[in-house]
Amino acid sequence: MPRNAQLLWTCGSLCPALSNEYAEKCRRKLSSKPLFTFHQPLQLELKPFASCLGQTNFKAELSPLNKLSGKIPGGTAPPDDKNYQAGLDAFQSDNLPEAYEYFCKSIAENISFNACNMGGNSARRIGKPYEAIALLLQAAALDPSSLYPWVNLALAFDSIQEKTLTEFCLKQAEQRPLDAWSRQQINRLRNQ
Repeated sequence: MPRNAQLLWTCGSLCPALSNEYAEKCRRKLSSKPLFTFHQPLQLELKPFASCLGQTNFKAELSPLNKLSGKIPGGTAPPDDKNYQAGLDAFQSDNLPEAYEYFCKSIAENISFNACNMGGNSARRIGKPYEAIALLLQAAALDPSSLYPWVNLALAFDSIQEKTLTEFCLKQAEQRPLDAWSRQQINRLRNQ
């Protein structure tokens, strides 16, 4: 939680979507020495997704993703992240609701590309398209070179019949090297 408090305090001090009161609440959770420094702002253009952002219903520690998805700095899941590992185990066992819950717990502790990507994939597959979109946009912002958030975003937008955004995400994915799974998903979406 202290790492995310620092992230959200920084976002609150930079982003008008968070109130000063919320930013101050996060600041009070911080020690006097910052946990890390920020090097670059995120470079993801969110205007095309404005109609879908804010339709999520994340609770408690994840509530900033309701309005700030794609704008929150983060990093990678630490190797000792037990929630992330439990999420992977549940995902590989095809227990997607449990996987989603574990990935959300991981994100509540440490906003990471891996947890956002896998949490978004899980959310998409259990019928939570708006939560999937928020998590996958955050993953795309954290690792712009990865194609998986874009393919999963295309699948999520397709599930809510957002054809323009599906096409936008497909084009983003096609700008990256494709693997067999991604190529199969793209072909399926293009040929339906």
